[in-house]
Amino acid sequence: MTHIDAGRIPKADRIQRLLIGGALMLLTLCGLFERVDWRAIVALSLQTELLLTGLVGWCPMYWTCRIAEKTS
Repeated sequence: MTHIDAGRIPKADRIQRLLIGGALMLLTLCGLFERVDWRAIVALSLQTELLLTGLVGWCPMYWTCRIAEKTS
């Protein structure tokens, strides 16, 4: 594993992040129309991070823990 490989997210994990992050963001945004709450804003920021890491294929937590995509 090289330093560049650390933090790369496997394709299956990226798809899960995109689907789950997108669905959670939609639910949170629908809830914001009813009532704006600080917890919803925090949740939306975490869901945005989940969606963005799925889009770019790199996760800072994976990088910190030196987790890399297995390439065979």
